[in-house]
Amino acid sequence: MSEDRAFKLAIPGSNPAAALNRTNINVQELAVKAALEKDRAAAVQAVMFDPLTSALLAPREIERMVNEMFEAEAKWLQF
Repeated sequence: MSEDRAFKLAIPGSNPAAALNRTNINVQELAVKAALEKDRAAAVQAVMFDPLTSALLAPREIERMVNEMFEAEAKWLQF
C-alpha cells in the first residue's frame, strides 16, 4: 500500500497449513499414481507441477529431463 509516496507492508492473516502443503501434496499424489499405475505421463505431470522445477524449467525442458531420467533408470523402471 502506498501512503505519502512510502510503501507499507500489508500483513495478511495466517494461512492454513493444509493450503501451504497442498502444492507439494499434489506433486506427491501424482508421483505415487505414476508409480502404481506405471503411468509415464503422470510422472511427467508430477515433475511439471513441482513448484521449484516449474519455476526453473519450461515444460519441454521438464519433459525432456524426465524422459532422460526414465532412459537412465530403465533397468529398474518397467514403464
